[in-house]
Amino acid sequence: MLSDFNGENERGKKMKLYEITNNYKFLEQNDDCDPEALTDTLEAIAGEFEEKALSVSAYFLNQDAEVKAIKAAAKAMVDRAKAIENRSNSLKEYLLTNMQALGISDISCPQYQITLRKPQKVVNVTGELDERYNVRKMTVSPDKVAIKKALKSGEDVKGAELVDGKVSLIIK
Repeated sequence: MLSDFNGENERGKKMKLYEITNNYKFLEQNDDCDPEALTDTLEAIAGEFEEKALSVSAYFLNQDAEVKAIKAAAKAMVDRAKAIENRSNSLKEYLLTNMQALGISDISCPQYQITLRKPQKVVNVTGELDERYNVRKMTVSPDKVAIKKALKSGEDVKGAELVDGKVSLIIK
C-alpha cells in the first residue's frame, strides 16, 4: 500500500500539487501501516510537495513578471500616445494662431478642408450661482481605518465587525 505513493499518479505522470496533498492527508489518517514505513513515506511526500510548491511558485512569479512587463509596456504606449496627442494639439494651435494672424479663415485641398469656425457662446462663471444651477455629486464610503481603530479599542460600531482577513502568500 505504501509503495503506491511513488510520486506518480495512476496515469504514470508526475502528481499534481492537490494529488500530493490528498495522498499526504490520506496517509496521515491511516494507522494500518508500519509506523517507520509510514514516517518515511510521509517525509518523501512532504519532499515532493515542497518541490512541487517551488515549481508552482516559480511559475506564478514568472507570470507576475510578465504582468509587470505588460503593464510597463501599456504605460509606455499611453505615455507615447499622450506625447503625440500633445504635439498634435500644439500644431493645431500653431496653425490656428497663424491663420488668425493672416486673416485666413479657409484653406482647401482635395483631401480635406481647414476652416476657422466662429466662436460659440460659452458660460463663464464669475461668482456664486443660484443653488438650482449647481449639480451636487456625493460619494460615501466607509472609513475602514477609523472603523478598525474603533473596533480594536472595544467600541461597538453598528454595521461593522472585525473578522480575519484572507491568508496571504509571501515570497521574498
